[in-house]
Amino acid sequence: MKVNEIIDLAQLQSEEVYDEPTWIDYINLALDDLTPAAYFLRSKEGIPITLTGGNAEIDLLADQDLKHQHQIISVYFTETQPDSKSMRQLRMLSFTNNATEGWKIIDNKLKLQKIKSADAGTCRIDFYSKLGHVSSVEDDIELVAGLPEQFHHLLVDYMCAKSQQKEEELDDKNDFYNDYLMNKRIFTLEQKIKLEPHKRKRYEKMIMQLQAGGGNG
Repeated sequence: MKVNEIIDLAQLQSEEVYDEPTWIDYINLALDDLTPAAYFLRSKEGIPITLTGGNAEIDLLADQDLKHQHQIISVYFTETQPDSKSMRQLRMLSFTNNATEGWKIIDNKLKLQKIKSADAGTCRIDFYSKLGHVSSVEDDIELVAGLPEQFHHLLVDYMCAKSQQKEEELDDKNDFYNDYLMNKRIFTLEQKIKLEPHKRKRYEKMIMQLQAGGGNG
């Protein structure tokens, strides 16, 4: 769906009318709120690494792909100099651990440390990606933001809740927000099925309980 279609639905359901920039702001707030629930797994491979004393860093904000990361899941290193070796997964380290081979994030930089007996190599980084933002009423939400169309109703619920909060119509706001929270939970479970198909039956049971009003499962 396009942004203007989402706005039309929100205005119809909330019986409130705002200017387009206000509705777009609400959509982007909803997309930010849904990002941790989305579990959109992405991977970037072949990142060149030059090591100094076993250490290196990757500026996440300077990378066109990694700047959209919400959470780094795993980091792999393949040595290319002095000898090409198989890829190995590096350990995620605590902020205070400066003695162990692995990786950590400090000031939007992914730091590799104590990489043994290597001068250069490549990294693969697996990460959960943020949902994008929209800027125009003509934007296609799935294409621009990455939210599948079957979950666009979540944006409408969120926008309606925000509009009722602004108008201090708290009963209506609570109805819309409760619907949003339930559907957000279903969205999370459906995304988890993709990541953990071996738990499909468990997650499908939880979804059915939510849809039947049986609580959070």
